[in-house]
Amino acid sequence: MKKDKLTQKVISTRKRISAKKEKELKEKLKEAIRILTQEFKPKRIFLIGSLAKDKVHYSSDIDLYKTG
Repeated sequence: MKKDKLTQKVISTRKRISAKKEKELKEKLKEAIRILTQEFKPKRIFLIGSLAKDKVHYSSDIDLYKTG
């Protein structure tokens, strides 16, 4: 019983952390795109990695690829 409650608590905590991290990354993503667009005027900017795949975790970051 105790192990099940602990497991559920760990899962719940990880979900909260992931949701908070995802929100934070999306805010930073907007700013990064704005800066890249102003400074480098790329033809395209691609989002890759865990944020693009909707698999954000506590150590996720923003992975961008630009062309042009």
